[in-house]
Amino acid sequence: MDKKYNKEKAIKDLLGSVEFLKDSVIQYEAGKHFYHKLMAIQLYALLCGDNSLVNRMFPEARLNKIVESKNLSDSKKTGKIPTLQMIGSLNFDGKGQVEYELFTEEFIPAKEWLNQTVIVIDKKEISIDTLIKGVRDKSAAHFDPNYHEDLEKLNELYYVSINSYEGLIYTISKYLTGFLQEVIRHNNFT
Repeated sequence: MDKKYNKEKAIKDLLGSVEFLKDSVIQYEAGKHFYHKLMAIQLYALLCGDNSLVNRMFPEARLNKIVESKNLSDSKKTGKIPTLQMIGSLNFDGKGQVEYELFTEEFIPAKEWLNQTVIVIDKKEISIDTLIKGVRDKSAAHFDPNYHEDLEKLNELYYVSINSYEGLIYTISKYLTGFLQEVIRHNNFT
């Protein structure tokens, strides 16, 4: 942990943020899909930027790599980027809940993890970092008059009754909650 931060405060912040994230996942699973906004705020606090909790407390953290899309990697080689592509696969639980299968068994550094492409829209690759910041900055932490320009078109893309990026924020949040709960147990943070 970086010495310039108060370890006791950082642990309390981490425990609180993970608890907020876990509770938001539970509410989302109960059908309250607007909780994806609270998830984006917590994901940002935990992951984004040099001052994020994960970067401060665990600078060597490694997260599960996202499934690489063969279509996307092939299209990068040919220069023919698809107009729309969601990375991973979808699972439906029969009750209107959608979860993406995104993660592999391979681990990569957290900063690299944030830069992975999770959506391609209008031939532009959207990273996890851009997705989190776009939701947080435009419709969660404050309400800008317009959506994030890269995510605006995704407002029209739904799976069953779930907005596509809401499902991605949920899936990332559920994964990160489990990951960080294990880190907390491993480090005996209580």
